[in-house]
Amino acid sequence: YPFLEEDLAVEFALMEGNLPATKNLAKQTKVVSLVPFVNDSSMMFSLLNNGKLYRSDDQGRKWTDIGLQDKNVRSFVIDPEKPENIFVTTLEDNAIWKSFNAGLDWQKLDSIPGQVTGLIIPQTRRTQLYAATTSGLFLYEKERGWQFMGLDGVNITTLSVHPDRPDFLVVGTDQGVIVSRDDGMSWHLGPEDLTQSKINTITFDPNHSD
Repeated sequence: YPFLEEDLAVEFALMEGNLPATKNLAKQTKVVSLVPFVNDSSMMFSLLNNGKLYRSDDQGRKWTDIGLQDKNVRSFVIDPEKPENIFVTTLEDNAIWKSFNAGLDWQKLDSIPGQVTGLIIPQTRRTQLYAATTSGLFLYEKERGWQFMGLDGVNITTLSVHPDRPDFLVVGTDQGVIVSRDDGMSWHLGPEDLTQSKINTITFDPNHSD
């Protein structure tokens, strides 16, 4: 890509009218997340520390603000097949919003308990959206709305779904890992040596994900 993260920070700061000394631009505007779209190498999404979400269709040369104008975006997830389908969480109201037209219009989803800590769309079930929260795990489907998937009262810090087996769920908590291999019907504790550890990130190894 044509920009490093610090270069992007400077570029965004200039776009937003922040004009202190150039050396301070990157310090004031940080790139929190930079996500290339998997099926189109020219498309990229970037979330800044000021809560603004941007999209580029030309490998980062030009950027368009696609976030909610009166909200600060905390996290986002993009449909791996249809980049116009975007879900975001917002800081002010701990809400989840969806857009099916690349950010032109946004619709607020029904609220769910707890603070949202992460969103994920399974690779093989693109019509579903998982939301990890401080009060358990929830699943959203357009026709059915939100469904509770278990782990009531558990502070989920991160979530991963098997790339080929969407019924294989692994969540991280502030006290280790919890696993389900039956679509959330039952849950089991992960490795004992992680039970006293806070888990921040979980990723399946694409070569050894059994």
